This record gives sequence, structure tokens and C-alpha cells, in this order.
Amino acid sequence: MASSSVQSPLVESDSTLSDSVRNNVNVTVCCQGYSQAVSGLIHYIEQNMTDVVESVNFESLPYNINEMDEFDLRRVDVLLLCHSIKNRRYPITDVTGALYDSFLYRAMKHLGKSKVGVIVHDYFEKDLSPDKVHSRMSRFRQTQPTTFQCASLVLIGGQLSHDPVQLTHEQLEELRRFLCAEMSLTESVRVMSNRLSDCYYCILCDCCERCVYSIFCCKKRRYENLFD
Repeated sequence: MASSSVQSPLVESDSTLSDSVRNNVNVTVCCQGYSQAVSGLIHYIEQNMTDVVESVNFESLPYNINEMDEFDLRRVDVLLLCHSIKNRRYPITDVTGALYDSFLYRAMKHLGKSKVGVIVHDYFEKDLSPDKVHSRMSRFRQTQPTTFQCASLVLIGGQLSHDPVQLTHEQLEELRRFLCAEMSLTESVRVMSNRLSDCYYCILCDCCERCVYSIFCCKKRRYENLFD
């Protein structure tokens, strides 16, 4: 007797998007203060990285550390945290008076380390020689390791308030590679079509479970059911 089989409601249809899904990234630039402090960086990204970036948004962070826990990361795709040394020097993490221990850890857990970048800026031009930046970065890595554990991009630079910003060509290329890596992750996603509901939001990603859970219609389904 022929055995009958029950077809899963999640069936890969003829219209499955098996090819790469190319979506440029949406960047959120945030800092404690007004957007003018980073307007040069925003302008540079908007003018020079349109092949990678869909949009750049600015979000102001509260000065109260406890209030940063209320910052809604659900609306963030890629995060660039910019900190001016004019604001209490640069106690980013680990040291006395650190400002972003909890915020960066929460961002890393929610977005993934690869989607978090940190730029410490507003150093004087005389302090931006390669030797001084290298020495300061080494000391930064030793004294504030959590920053580097939570962010895949960490830069030290001068002013970001107007274009041209005081980041070296190499640093700007590093920023581009950081954003390109996120676009490549997006391209690796395969979209499955649910024939019953024409839903294209159920994503099977080779990278991690977080990508599946971040898609809202998939929250209604158990993760393991997507792979039955």
C-alpha cells in the first residue's frame, strides 16, 4: 500500500528567491549630543557610499547612562556609536566612569558584533599622526577591551562635524569594508515562500539563529519547524 505523506505548509515555491538578495544597509549614527557633531560623517557616507548604504539616520543618546537602556535597538540595522572626547574624554567601557558598558553589550547581543562600530573622535590634528593613533589604539585595546569585544569596527579620529572629516583614507576604507561586510551577509540570505500565505519573511540564514528570530513573521513559528 502506498504511504501517504503530509506536505509541510512551508514549501519552496517556483518563485523562491534562490539568488542573492541584495539590500543595502541602513546605518544609524548615534552620539550623546546634537547631530552637528557628526554631520560631516553622515554627509560623507551619504555622498560616497551609496553603493553600500540605503540610508543614514541620526539618533541622540541620553547623557544619563541608565536611560540608554531604553534606547530602542529594534529599529537599528547597523549601529555607529560616535563619542567625542570633548564629552568626558573617552571612558567608553571598563574604566571608571565608563559610559557605554551596558549599551555596547546590549547592542552586540541584539544586533551582533559585526553590526556595531565605534568611532572616538575630536582629537586635535597634532594628535592624529600614525604613531600617536597606533599608540593610543593599543592602549585603548588594553584598558577598554569590552569595546573591542562588542564592536567589529573601532576607529580614532579628529572632527566629524564637517566634510572632509578627519579620518585617514585607510580608516574610511575600513569603514567601507565594515558596511560592505554587512551587505554581504544580507546577500547570503535565502528567502522561502509560503504558498499558503505568500509570505516571504521566513528567512533561512547560514549565519545564525538571530537572523531568523529577528524577522517578525517567523516569531510565530518555532525555529526548528523551519527546517523540517
